[in-house]
Amino acid sequence: MLNRTLNRWIVLALVGCALPIPTWGREEPLSQRSYRQARRVLERGIAAMGGETFLQAKTLWRKMRGTGFNQGQSLRPDGPYQTRPIEITFALDRIGRRLAEETATVYIGGTPVRNRQLLDLKSSTGWTLNLIARAATPLSPLGITNVLAGLRRYPDLLLQRALERAETLRWLAEDDIEGRKRHAITFTESDGTPVALFFDAETGLLAKCEVFGDHPIFGDTVTEFIFSDYRPVPGATWPFRLIVRNAGEVVQDLEYAEMLVNVPVDESFFLVPPDVAHGPPMGDPSSVEITRLADGIYLIGGSAYNSLAVAFDEYLLVVEAPVSEERSEAVLSRLKELVPDRPVRYLIPTHYHIDHLGGIRRYIAEGATIVTTPGNERFIRTVAATPHTAKPDALARAPREPQIEIFRGRRTFGDGNRTLELYDIGPSPHADEIIIAYLPKEKILFQSDLFNIPPVGEPVASDATRHLARKIAELGLDVAILVPGHVRLGTMEDLRKALERR
Repeated sequence: MLNRTLNRWIVLALVGCALPIPTWGREEPLSQRSYRQARRVLERGIAAMGGETFLQAKTLWRKMRGTGFNQGQSLRPDGPYQTRPIEITFALDRIGRRLAEETATVYIGGTPVRNRQLLDLKSSTGWTLNLIARAATPLSPLGITNVLAGLRRYPDLLLQRALERAETLRWLAEDDIEGRKRHAITFTESDGTPVALFFDAETGLLAKCEVFGDHPIFGDTVTEFIFSDYRPVPGATWPFRLIVRNAGEVVQDLEYAEMLVNVPVDESFFLVPPDVAHGPPMGDPSSVEITRLADGIYLIGGSAYNSLAVAFDEYLLVVEAPVSEERSEAVLSRLKELVPDRPVRYLIPTHYHIDHLGGIRRYIAEGATIVTTPGNERFIRTVAATPHTAKPDALARAPREPQIEIFRGRRTFGDGNRTLELYDIGPSPHADEIIIAYLPKEKILFQSDLFNIPPVGEPVASDATRHLARKIAELGLDVAILVPGHVRLGTMEDLRKALERR
């Protein structure tokens, strides 16, 4: 994406409609007519925005500010979404074939975030910079794909991508949306993702982009990028407001604060700073690495998310099912190799947030009992019943009712060799109900999102971190090893130092 010469496309866009189309004495096939109709709509949309102003610009610099709505990331699954401020800064250097995008926000629980994604389009490599922890990690192939998918928020780059995939263009429909007639076309990404573009029939301007696909929590889902408040800028017309909706709900509402074309961009914005620590690349969700913490106790890592597996005499217990079906499938496969004679009988999600619950359906299909707290039961049942027809998962292929066990306060598992204690330490600044898992004999504590330790650099303490430290003290837990839901292991000394730095 973004790494082809654009002049050829622009010339074709300007003259394409004037070229005679040979029919070779036969009626034009429907698919070809569909392509040509879609092509005309796309070319009109490019011209309406200003065409060459953006598509031939040597540099682009943009800054958006607005509000993020914490879909699946708020205090309660059934409550109003918490909001957070967001600032996004984007720069593109077409001559150097590179881009950078920085996001600054504050996650629920008071965790500040300032991350910058760097992408070298020549080599298809990139970095994630954690500018608070002063750490840099290489982008995985999936990470690069996600960065490129995020560029759909910029209409000029979206239209450019449609031109690059011109052979996949198809006419979709004409429809009335919110009182205005729209012309809808589609194109297909190289990975097979279908993208629909909706243009205002009167002005030709791009009004919306839709991407349909499977979501691990919401099932068959449409993500929408809605462009509005078009204003004239030098040589072009630009939408100054962007609304992003996922599964019908607003997740971002942003307005442009800056938008500059062909101005010098500070070179340092595209580069890894010399003073940051360098960490290893993050594995994709299907990458699983097992670390033995003690006899029968395993950290399941290999990606940005961790789980904990505990082997009892007759069964396995797993804490956390993050990300997706693919992640859970990979974890279960490795556990069957590691402990082949014991089934996974229990799954304990630490809290309802959708990144930590994304793989739960695979465990339900496996027959595991989900152990959770009262406020999460209805949400988990809804997730289990959600249709997944676009990409059927294991539960969609073999439906079954989820087995759910509810506890309040404390729940203990044990055999003759070990004990595992679950504590609901909510309400916390991160979630009203949130579970920690403690193994007293081994002095191991698993927690998610209350204290995150980056792969390199110093961890940052938040309000949620203070809450965790206070609860450990109140419960009298003797902890030697802190197993986080993200990235690397830590100790109580790491926790103490982070709190002192805050």
